[in-house]
Amino acid sequence: LIELAIQAQVKPLRATRFANNGIYYKPLWHRVHISRALCARLSDDDLRLILAHEIGHASRRTAIWKTLLDESWRIKEEIRADEIALRISGATKADWSRAINATMEAEHINDRPGEIVIRYAALENGYSKRKTFETKLANKINLN
Repeated sequence: LIELAIQAQVKPLRATRFANNGIYYKPLWHRVHISRALCARLSDDDLRLILAHEIGHASRRTAIWKTLLDESWRIKEEIRADEIALRISGATKADWSRAINATMEAEHINDRPGEIVIRYAALENGYSKRKTFETKLANKINLN
């Protein structure tokens, strides 16, 4: 985690804590929380990539507050964190897809399959910087 934070030029995070489920970044405490299930069930490479994604959120600490107000901002921030994770971890888009699927299986999550499609398409096409891409794709798959 320290290595990834250095690569993303993020100030050191506070000690990581265990969560009841999932993995998430808490900007107020500048800390990543991760479930024991993910630590036990994910490969080292997948775990490193999802931690890199959370570091991506940490690097955009001020922008993350907008996600509380607007669902479209939340998806955009997820895509930006995905891009940062790929950059700082050196992973490929195929690695990202494998890690996301492994995370969903480990936690028995299937509540946002449409969002995963949007995020993968944005990474695949490099469109995250275009404001309308996420909206058009979300409408196409009936997410909005």
